[in-house]
Amino acid sequence: MNKTEYLLACLSEECAEVQKNVGKALRFGLDDIDPNTKLGTNGELILEEFYHICAVVELLQEDGIIRKPSGYWKREMENDKKKRVTKFMEYSKQKGTLK
Repeated sequence: MNKTEYLLACLSEECAEVQKNVGKALRFGLDDIDPNTKLGTNGELILEEFYHICAVVELLQEDGIIRKPSGYWKREMENDKKKRVTKFMEYSKQKGTLK
């Protein structure tokens, strides 16, 4: 395994951690705290793991493995994603699957 593969494996693991915590939030609520670990609320754990993703992405960018977007391009990507999520949220409402 080379450094690129190692960092991509780390990124994959961090994404899985976000997914796990989102699943717990959907089942038990964002404010629930696992009584076995008492590490924080599900919402806090989602945010913590999201920042872990950001840290690994920064390492990938620092090594030139993935391109670091300009501020404008980053904002444009974020705005485009927000528009798509909003569009499909409205579609879900029309279909009756989102109340």
